Order: sequence, then C-alpha cells, then structure tokens
Amino acid sequence: MENTIKSLAKSLVKAQSTIAGAIMDSNNPFFGSKYADLESVTMAIKKPLAENGLGYVQRVHRENNFVGVETIIIHESGETFSNGVTWVPVTKNDAHGFGAGLTYARRYSLASCFGVIQTDDDGNGAIGNTTANAPVSKAKTNQGGPKYGNTKNEPTTAKKTDDVPVKRKPTPELTKQVIERWLAGELDVVQKANEFIEVDQTMMDEFYIATGVEWSFKTK
Repeated sequence: MENTIKSLAKSLVKAQSTIAGAIMDSNNPFFGSKYADLESVTMAIKKPLAENGLGYVQRVHRENNFVGVETIIIHESGETFSNGVTWVPVTKNDAHGFGAGLTYARRYSLASCFGVIQTDDDGNGAIGNTTANAPVSKAKTNQGGPKYGNTKNEPTTAKKTDDVPVKRKPTPELTKQVIERWLAGELDVVQKANEFIEVDQTMMDEFYIATGVEWSFKTK
C-alpha cells in the first residue's frame, strides 16, 4: 500500500475493527425473507467512520445498460482511496430500472468497501434472478419448492393439498414486490405470482396503474 494513504489506512483499520454487521431489518415478502437495506449498511459504518476521521462519497457511472457506483474513502488529512466501480445491469431502460440498479450498486459498493456483512435477498429485482436461484437467509433450509412467505426456521417447501401449492393471500407488500420486479425487468414475475398468490382485482388494478400493463394469467 502506498505511503500517500498512510493516515487513511491507519484510520480505516481502526474503524473496521468496530464496524458490526448491517441489521437485516427490511422484509422481502415475495420471498418471506429479510435483508439489510442501504440505510442499515449506512448506519453500520456511520459512527465508526466519524470517530476515526473518515468519510466517503459515491460517484455514479453509466455505461450502456449498466449503472456503476464508485465508493471513494476520504480521510480528514485529505487522503483518498477508491474502491473501484461496482456495476449492476439495468434490465429496464427507464427511471424505475435505473433507480433500482443504482440502489443495489450503492449498497453493494458500500458494504464491500468497508467489509460490512449483509444478506443479499432483494437483488433479484435488479439482476433478473428467479425464485430458483435467489438466496435466502441462513435461518432457512434451502430446499426446493415455493419460497413465498415462509418466515419460520423450517424447509421452504410449501404445504400442498393434492399436489397443489397453497397460495398466499395478496397484500400491499406482495403487490409492491411484483410491481418493483416487473419494472426492474423481470417480466415473468407475473406468472410466478399467479402460481403462488391468490391474485385479486385490487392487485391487478394496482399493477395496471403502476405499469400501464394489464395483468395476464397466460402460462408459457
């Protein structure tokens, strides 16, 4: 490491010794799991950095269908250090898609820069993951089957009656998750919702208002 960031490096080591993991206080009702959002990551590092004369800025980059965030550590001496650019694909070319990708990039960049432990549960909206490969919290057993709404420490396979999965009742939180994932580019999220949620007229109306697209019950 270069001598030009000697003071910064010394302070960063001290700060990291007191940085705890980000609290998983945000819910992803679509997967029945929790995750540490951007605010939680920020709160985890705010005090340790301030006590050691450190701060940061996040520079936004845009290239083709990707949004990038570069976290730059700043020391009170004037020394700086860049953590490099964290790139996230923008799967929907509008304000919603860009905003979703930017939020994820800011959080991932900040957490990696200062070594904050977090659980990656909500990234599916920005990167187009499916329920089959979306990570779940460690408290759950990662087994096959629907993962919607299982908040207990038990296998994630939903109970079935005559081999038909028990569907969840629609809620504002579930509706919001479907809308956010659709706007972020995961266009097949509607079909997944049809399989695991008892979609009602209110849910369909809110989806149409937010997206301008009629809800579809068609299957592949």
